[in-house]
Amino acid sequence: MPKKKMTYKKTFEVVGKVEAFYTTGKIQFLKNGESILCLCDGRLKRFDIDGGKTSDAVESFEGEEVISFLLADDDDTLVTATKNGFMRQWHFGTKILEKGWKSGHIGVVNCMAFDSTTTLLVTGGSDSTVKVWDIVRKYITHHLKGGKGVYSKVSIQKLGSVYHVFGAADDYEIHVWDLNTSQHVTALVGHYSTITDFVFSKENSQMLSCSRDKVVMLWDLKALKLLKTIPVYETVESCFLIPENLSLTDVSFNDPDTYFVTAGDKGMLRVWSTHSGKCIYEQIDSSIVLSENSDYQGPLIIQATYIPSLEAIAVVTYEHNVILYSVENFAIKNQFVGYIDDVLSVKFTGPKEDKLVVATNSSQIKIFQLPTFNCQLLKGHNDIVLCVDVFPKHKEILVSGSKDNNVKVWFLDSDSPSLNSVYTGYGHTDSVTAVCCCRSKSRFFVSGSEDTTLKLWNVPENKPSVALKLLLIPYKTVKAHDKLINAIDISDNDKFVASCSQDHTAKTCYSGVFFLPLNV
Repeated sequence: MPKKKMTYKKTFEVVGKVEAFYTTGKIQFLKNGESILCLCDGRLKRFDIDGGKTSDAVESFEGEEVISFLLADDDDTLVTATKNGFMRQWHFGTKILEKGWKSGHIGVVNCMAFDSTTTLLVTGGSDSTVKVWDIVRKYITHHLKGGKGVYSKVSIQKLGSVYHVFGAADDYEIHVWDLNTSQHVTALVGHYSTITDFVFSKENSQMLSCSRDKVVMLWDLKALKLLKTIPVYETVESCFLIPENLSLTDVSFNDPDTYFVTAGDKGMLRVWSTHSGKCIYEQIDSSIVLSENSDYQGPLIIQATYIPSLEAIAVVTYEHNVILYSVENFAIKNQFVGYIDDVLSVKFTGPKEDKLVVATNSSQIKIFQLPTFNCQLLKGHNDIVLCVDVFPKHKEILVSGSKDNNVKVWFLDSDSPSLNSVYTGYGHTDSVTAVCCCRSKSRFFVSGSEDTTLKLWNVPENKPSVALKLLLIPYKTVKAHDKLINAIDISDNDKFVASCSQDHTAKTCYSGVFFLPLNV
């Protein structure tokens, strides 16, 4: 008998998705604060903050990988540089390609900067050179030498009536060129590691530079000499002058003083005074942490910048997350996850099921708010979270299982950006690979583990009135399989529990085996 041809009875339309919008390089916000520009697998992406939509910012060319980019303050002029040494100028709003040219650098363009009029573009390469381009008349104006190695930062500033170019290279010096004479004026010497950022005062009379040598240096730009070295006791990736509307508890700012914010190795924002050289404020509770078994050795913050239109400080973390902190006490306003890695388990939650709980290749659980994909990170497990589930009749209660051998119970009925688990269940001797919540109004769940056992847990009816970390004891344990348990399900009437395993069997047991203290 010929086999019947199989046909699809139903197709599904994807209406929203969580995807990586940032994996390499630094991000840039549009001046209006509506979107983020970032690199993802060699393509320039645009992520809309309000709608959560990710799209290509400009046209991609086959075989070309974008290495760096820069959007001017007018939110219109965009320049991209590719790995093969080609540069393009775009009209960002319409995605129209206005010009393309060879960079002239031997190697890649690592950093760029516009002047205040968006007429001159400075490029710092990996070939120990800096170039200046007139992007209106479309020709190169200066070819500058003096530094050694890859440039990490360039800037063009007007000192008096003359434009000067500043560039920091692998030689740990800040090189200064006079564009009127094309001469290398001086090299500002003092740092002993890669210079990651520098920022200029409003009058361009002073400059702050930060480095991975754990100091910030204050320079006099009129005399081009060092004024002060401020030890900050961490590798610094970004620094910026404090916003005018910054308001911090128990901190008063004096007008004659200059204050700046640092971000880097420790994963927190800190405010410093240039007059005293001391830290006057430190973020109380940073949301950026390492799990206990992490072998990551780099800085926890990759980039930090102030976004005036949002009245927020944007921070990019080592996990490629973007966090927006309010200028009032550095409280979290929004949080976006740019790289979610392998997705291991997902569940809808919330009274309107407008939140998506996602377990990825991480010790933190991600809760995405639909449709914006603003994200909360749940910290508590010490190893990768493998499974999550939500009580159908109590959608504010989340259960998770992890490679740390524990289960945790979370209450999600709070809009706080930092939620902690209330109950932690100990008892499994290996990774918890599956969890399933009961279907009725009861509050029990079953967990399965690589230790081949099933455990029954009962969540107390009353939620503690304060944030406590309470112990949860399994009500019953049974040896269910011979190998790792892959999945669990509970029947709609809560009378049967089904499990499947890598021992090639699926089993069902009557809930009475557990001697449940429930009317089932």
